[in-house]
Formats: sequence, C-alpha cells, structure tokens
Amino acid sequence: MRQYKVTPNDVTFVALIFSVPNKYSVREAGMVHTMCYKFRLSTKINVLNSLITMYVRLSSTVHAKKVFDEMPVRDIISWNALISGYQQNGLCEETLQMFSSLVLHLKPNEYTFGSVLCAISTGETISLVFGRMCHCYINKLGLNTNEFVSGALIDMYAKQGSLEDSVKVFNGTSVRTIVSWTAIISAHSKHGNYNRVLDLFENMVNSEIAPDGITLLAVLMACGSKGDAIAGKRIFHTIYNVYKLEPWPEHYSCMVDMLGKVGRLEEAENLVKIMPGGPSMSALQSLLNASKVHGDTELGDRVADLVLKTDPSDSGAYVSVSNVSAERGVGECRKS
Repeated sequence: MRQYKVTPNDVTFVALIFSVPNKYSVREAGMVHTMCYKFRLSTKINVLNSLITMYVRLSSTVHAKKVFDEMPVRDIISWNALISGYQQNGLCEETLQMFSSLVLHLKPNEYTFGSVLCAISTGETISLVFGRMCHCYINKLGLNTNEFVSGALIDMYAKQGSLEDSVKVFNGTSVRTIVSWTAIISAHSKHGNYNRVLDLFENMVNSEIAPDGITLLAVLMACGSKGDAIAGKRIFHTIYNVYKLEPWPEHYSCMVDMLGKVGRLEEAENLVKIMPGGPSMSALQSLLNASKVHGDTELGDRVADLVLKTDPSDSGAYVSVSNVSAERGVGECRKS
C-alpha cells in the first residue's frame, strides 16, 4: 500500500491494529501506535478504541488506560473496551471502579454488564451487595430481558453462593434460550445438585433446545461429582452421536476423572489413548492420581512416562509423578 503511495485512513489502521498478534511485545505494538500519530489519526475514536483493545490483549492495561485517559471524546465502546480489559486481566476491583465512573457519564449496555457481572463473580473481595446493586440497575434499564445479561446474573449469583437468587432470575426469564438453560444447569452443577442438573437438562432437551459443549460439560461435571459413571458415559456418547458435536479435551478429561474415581481404570486409560490431538495434561494427571488411589502401579508407571513426555517443561507434571513415586515408596516400606 505504501509502495503505491496510498495514504492509509482510520479504517486501514483499525484493521492493522486488530491484526497485531498476541505474541507481540508492547514495544512492537507501540510502533503501530506511533504510526497513528504520523498519519494524524490519533484523535479518531475508532482507532483509539482499537488501540485500547490491542493493549488489553497484550495484558498491558497501563497502556490501555493511558490511551483512554488521553481520548478527546469517549463513547460506550471506549468504556467497555477498558472495563472488559480489566476484567479479562483479572483486575476485578479496577473493573468496578471504571464501571462506577462510567455511570456518571454514559448509560451502560449489555456488554458492560457482561464484564461487570463476571468481575463480581470472580473477585474474591467483592461483596454480593454490589451484585444486587447491579441487578437493580439492570432492571431499571430494562436489560434483564437480555439473554446474555440474565445468564451472567444467574452465573454471578451461583458463584457468590446464592443459588436461590440464580433460580429466581432463571424463573423470571420470559424466553429461555441456550444461554439461560446452560447458566442454571452450571449453577446447580457448581452447587452439587446432581438430580436437579439432570432434571433441568431433560427439561431443556424436551423444550427442543439442543445443548452446546458448555452445557454438556456442566452435566458431566455433575455426574463426576456424584460418581455416576453410567450416566456420565451415556451423556458423553450423546455429544457426537446425538448432538453432532466434537467432544472437547475438557469433556474427555472429565470422563477420565470420573472413571478413575470409581476404579474403572482400563476404560479411563483407553479414553486417554483416543483423545484427539493426544492426551491432555489434565486427563493424564487425573489418571495418574487414580492409579495411586487404586494401587495400580503398572498403570501409574505408564501414565508417569506419558506425563513427562507430554510436557517436559511443566513443573506440575514432575510434582505429580514424584508424589506417586513417594507414595509407592512409603507403601513398599510398610510392606517390608
């Protein structure tokens, strides 16, 4: 483009900024930022919003905030970009501080609340009171009918320990979509309500709403917590055979853990062998722990070799293997 002496505009730079790879350093990304000044595009709001998003992707919220602070004009996209950036980088309190500033200037939308409710869900020092305040504000703005907001509310209440409020939000949804069904199923799964998870899953399917990978993972986790490998296997086989979805590594890991806990080690090992892309570290560690619990030293040796070969640089792998070896050593000493 530059060889043909065509001057780039704001649309060009938005595309360029979004193409910056996540592996770039902040210094490398800053070169693109500098070019925005060179071509007099540093005041274009769409370019600046893109720069905020770029720095957030590179985990540099400091640079993102600097761009935000220097903006001559900000719109809701600007605010959402930074709020979402703080939340994605685990800065939950900063997320809520920015939200508190936003409401003094602009009206938040469903994307704003998606980030804010997620921050409330994961923030260890954030009280449920703040979540209830957000819920009231959501109702006032009429956003409680939005499927993604209601799903985020269900998830937030469940993670904050108030399953009762999650149920109230779900019961209050006028149109139940895959988002709301998955949120309430996941909520009950997190709280160990195995029978309720299966009931809700059946109701969802009977409502002619097909589950997605997240829904099915929540059901499998509930089966795993209960130790119901029979129901778990049935659900696992429906992922592809009924719903025509490719099982995720997380689905396989959940099944391996489930089978390992109930002592069905051969089945668990066979499942590990057929995992697409090779066995995940999570599945291998679950199987390694199961071999230790059930005293299968031969399986433990095979899995230990796989663990070390799969990711030699993973220090956690060495810890898992050494723990199994130490446990075996203690057991052999007791026998002698």
